[in-house]
Amino acid sequence: MKTKTAILLGVFTVALVAVFAVVIPHLARASASEPGGDPGEEEKGSGVTVPVSGAETPASSGDVDYVAQYIRTNGYHEEATYPRVTIIRSVEELNDYYEANKDLYYLERWDNPASDMTIGFLNACEKYGETYFKDRILVLILLEEGSGSVRHRVTGVTWSDDKRETLTVDVDVITPECGNCDMAEWHILLEPEAGVDVADESCVTVSLHRTVQKAPSGLAYCAADGVSAALRIPEGWTYDAGMCNGETWDFFISFRPMEETEGRIVLSYMSQGVGVCGTGLKQKEVTLGGYPAWQGTYDGKKTWDFFIIKDEERPGISIWNEGLDWKKEYQQEALDILETLELGDGHLTEAQAVEIAKTAVTVKYDYTKALYNQQEGAWVVAFGRRNYAGGDQLVTVNDGGEIVDSAWGE
Repeated sequence: MKTKTAILLGVFTVALVAVFAVVIPHLARASASEPGGDPGEEEKGSGVTVPVSGAETPASSGDVDYVAQYIRTNGYHEEATYPRVTIIRSVEELNDYYEANKDLYYLERWDNPASDMTIGFLNACEKYGETYFKDRILVLILLEEGSGSVRHRVTGVTWSDDKRETLTVDVDVITPECGNCDMAEWHILLEPEAGVDVADESCVTVSLHRTVQKAPSGLAYCAADGVSAALRIPEGWTYDAGMCNGETWDFFISFRPMEETEGRIVLSYMSQGVGVCGTGLKQKEVTLGGYPAWQGTYDGKKTWDFFIIKDEERPGISIWNEGLDWKKEYQQEALDILETLELGDGHLTEAQAVEIAKTAVTVKYDYTKALYNQQEGAWVVAFGRRNYAGGDQLVTVNDGGEIVDSAWGE
């Protein structure tokens, strides 16, 4: 969601006061002046596609104007199928939907959501009264994702036929490279423009377009339970990162040469500690990235099998070599990458936040400034040009390394 705020970045102190007064509250709450209060996320569409980058491109003719809200309403059900569409035409039907589903999904009020949540379903429904339903319908789209880090964006609502009897709703499903593994259910509350109607739910097709939001080039980062790890990844290598709630590991970062399709190096964190098999194992003490570690090798091989970092404050960090068949030079480059290891307390450093934020910048800039918001658990990074009023950009990066908002000055 692209927000705008007029901020003079020539004086950075003034800018950051404005940021925390205006931009940060918008991450969880819209302006109180918006109708019905506070959508979890709300965006207006008027024949315009709004990609993640914030650029705008005209959509094809025949598009329907719309407003969309995105509300997380967890409730896993093994037999449920998604996406599911429900058309609401009155306050009574909306109340009936709530009563029928409140025990299946979390549809209550949520006024102070956590950083990975939205406001509640009931909060979002405050705007739908008798006046709204006089000439409009409400389309509820229920989705389920395998990760709570996935986000959605309606990019178009289009008549599917010349008679204007069926609608197609295009939805971008945005998955970050670094995400958690908790299931999540979402309600998209779609408000087509006045006068739009269809016979029933079968006349609405939801078209999902899945894209991966690339992690920042050069920095692989993940955090969980007050522990974080970062690696500098050079050109010619690719990487992945994620969190898995302790089932296999709490988080991981894996990387490999782009030329290799098999094998990988995996850095993992397990809060319960790390155990290894002792049969055929030889270990020695080494230093990796400035941290003392055990290097383990099995069965007399010339190439290492694992490292276990010896850090009392962060036990459970280990690195495993699944690229034993790589060329010798790749083995050395992998060790060079591991030498860039940075462990932390689960909070991004300023330098890391700036590096991540740069991947979302669309304006020209000749300086950056950053300030950490303890309440939100996020860095706000300002990009601007000296001696210029306006034309700035503010990028918010949370402690998980995700870009959660951008704001453009006028």
